[in-house]
Amino acid sequence: MLPLKLTVENFMPYRGAQEPLLLDGLGIACLSGTNGAGKSSLLDAITWALWGRSRAGASADQLVAAGMADMGVQLEFRSHGVDYRVERRHRRRASGGNTTLDFQMRDGGRWRSLNETTVRETTRKLVDTIRLDYETFINSAFLVQGKADLFVSQRPAERKRILGEILNLSVYDGYAQTARKMAQDDRNRQTIARGRIEAIDRELKREEGLKKQAQEITENLSDLSTQLESATKRRDEITAVVTDMQNRQQQLRQAEERIAGLSDEIDGLAKRRQELQDTIAGAEKILSRSDEIEAGWQALEAARSALTDFGNRARAHGELVAERSRLEQAAFELRSVLENQVSEAERRHGELAEQAGQAAALQERLTSLGARREGLEERARGLSERRKERESLYGELEAQRALHSSIKREHDTLDAPMALIAQGELMECPVCGTQLGEHGADRLRRHFESRKNDLLAEMHRIESDGKAMRTRHDGLASGIARDEAALREESSRLDSQAGSIRTQLEQAQEAVQRLPEVSGELDQARTALAALPEESEELRDVRQKIDELGYDADAHTAAQNRETGLRHWEGERRELDTVSARVDADRAAFADVNERWERATTAHGSEQSRAAEFKESVKGLDDAVAESEGAVAVVERLEGQIREEERRETLIEADLQRLDRQREEKARLTEEERASASLASIHDELAYAFGPRGVQALLIETALPELEDDANDLLGRMTNGSMTLRLETQRQTQAGNTVETLEVIISDIQGTRAYEMYSGGEAFRINFALRIALSKLLARRAGSEVPVLFIDEGFGSQDAEGRERLIEAISELWNDPVFHNGLILIITHIDDVRNQFDTRIDVIKTENGSRYNLSG
Repeated sequence: MLPLKLTVENFMPYRGAQEPLLLDGLGIACLSGTNGAGKSSLLDAITWALWGRSRAGASADQLVAAGMADMGVQLEFRSHGVDYRVERRHRRRASGGNTTLDFQMRDGGRWRSLNETTVRETTRKLVDTIRLDYETFINSAFLVQGKADLFVSQRPAERKRILGEILNLSVYDGYAQTARKMAQDDRNRQTIARGRIEAIDRELKREEGLKKQAQEITENLSDLSTQLESATKRRDEITAVVTDMQNRQQQLRQAEERIAGLSDEIDGLAKRRQELQDTIAGAEKILSRSDEIEAGWQALEAARSALTDFGNRARAHGELVAERSRLEQAAFELRSVLENQVSEAERRHGELAEQAGQAAALQERLTSLGARREGLEERARGLSERRKERESLYGELEAQRALHSSIKREHDTLDAPMALIAQGELMECPVCGTQLGEHGADRLRRHFESRKNDLLAEMHRIESDGKAMRTRHDGLASGIARDEAALREESSRLDSQAGSIRTQLEQAQEAVQRLPEVSGELDQARTALAALPEESEELRDVRQKIDELGYDADAHTAAQNRETGLRHWEGERRELDTVSARVDADRAAFADVNERWERATTAHGSEQSRAAEFKESVKGLDDAVAESEGAVAVVERLEGQIREEERRETLIEADLQRLDRQREEKARLTEEERASASLASIHDELAYAFGPRGVQALLIETALPELEDDANDLLGRMTNGSMTLRLETQRQTQAGNTVETLEVIISDIQGTRAYEMYSGGEAFRINFALRIALSKLLARRAGSEVPVLFIDEGFGSQDAEGRERLIEAISELWNDPVFHNGLILIITHIDDVRNQFDTRIDVIKTENGSRYNLSG
């Protein structure tokens, strides 16, 4: 796993979105900055992006920059020759944070998603891809600040587990787990086979009883077959008798249905015969009044002719009356229009005369407003002078503010050297470079304090003068603003009054010009109204036509009443015509209906005689049916008993066949039980062989010499050959037993001692050598490819010579083939260490959060 590019946003001290940090091709670099600037936070960002963990543990809320709601980290890295990109984001919420994860792989020119359904599953897939978990990484390739002894301080069993993870021995744990599962599956199959064999033995004990039941069923079936043959013969005989009687009963029902039908037909024909008799009698009565009806009809026709003539004259009279009303309305409207024209002309003439008389007064008011406008312009020139005075004061205030800022910066720059003097770290004069000594440092401190006091007094004087100037400036600005507002208001009021007067003056001048024209229009309107006649020729003509028509509305009403009184003869005339056309047909229909009634009466008597004969022949049918049903029930009972015995016979035969198959299955299961027991034993042996005491222990024993050689090589260079270490994987207990362990034993010029006896710089060199050896082992292991090394501080525990040897050892690591194409990052705040590296990532803390710069 080789980091290529890191991008952070709102992560710990890095507020806002930062520029990407390009790590590809850096090789060995120094990550430097003051304490608390955020150097270690960049490494936290890498581990949080990959594993969701950091120095803060699994909590993500603590990683969000102060005052921000969310944060994110994006890391591009290379693993096994393939480029990947992972982006992990977190939003802080009161009800619990929300984390998202996006894992992608470069596929040609695009990124292809590798996400699973949950963040946990995607993280597991990412770890499987790089083949490295967080605990192994921080115990080998990442020397976390203050935790250089993380590996050595673990319990021996945990050290051995981490070493096994570095050697990728977890694959053997998987093999062992698989072997144990297979052994358990074998034992489960053995148990299942044994249980099935015992169940089959219990079933085979039923075989003799089943054979005895089969013999009894065969004998029962023979006896039931004989009984069924006799019962079937009796059922068929009685069924034939019942069938004949049921046929006769059906014929009886048919005869009764015909009798009912003939009765209904006779009743209907009798009713129709009576109706025809009544219709013929009524027709003959109407035919006897034919002369009277014809005379009434002729009188009705004459009355309707007279009514039609009245209707024509009424329509003509209505049209003439409507025309008279129209002409009268038109004359009224014309007179109203002329009268309105005269009134409108008189109104306009009066308004124009009034406006024309106001022209002189309006001109005088406009001249007065011009004089007031000149006074306003004089006040505006006075305001301009006061504005210049205010701007001059503002310039002096800005100059005082700049001087105050300059003095404050000089005052603040004295804090850092005074702090160094207080801590005893400023040993040279910052001006001439000479050694200060204790007295020189005290003189320099007093000089700095005196200078700070002088600067502070000057700042107070500037603040006091500035306050007075600000008061004068603000008062002047307030007065100018107040006078400007009053001037704008009065100017606007004058403009409004002048505009209104000009408009009125223009209207008055226009009225003078239009007055003669409106006077002429008034004279014309009065002349036209005087010439209008009282009544038009057309209206007099319409009145004459109404008189000549002579329409009488009362006579018209009398004619309508006469027509209404004669209108009943129209219905009687239609009835006479209908009766005359139908009477012969009704007489013929009566003769036909009477003949059909006589035939139906004869057939009804014949059917009643046949029905009496059928009724006598079906007596005793119910007894015969009951006897037949009893015979059928006997047959069905015997057939049911036979079916039940046959069903039992089939089940017993199936049970006997199943027992034969189970006897064969028992032989097969016995062999399966034996084979499963043998396989379980083999898989138990494999589980032990793949376990921690088997091949894993052998592989660790094989890797330890290489680990010791790498650690001792580096430790020798850092201690000038005065210290070595060895690793022991077994030890004797007080009871004399041998137990698995991983102990670190140190040898120096004073002899052999346990690691816990060392502290400070010596302990760090031991930890550093062992961790570098673990990193090289991790980078070389098959399938891991982790050519990275992160060293977070540790130089503060070394003296000058120790730091120099430590830096030389780190530099030589870069020439090691394991790390030459990888990435080594060293974190420090010590200047003489930082200056030893050509490539640096400088972290700077600002008011808006930390920033980083890549140089070299």
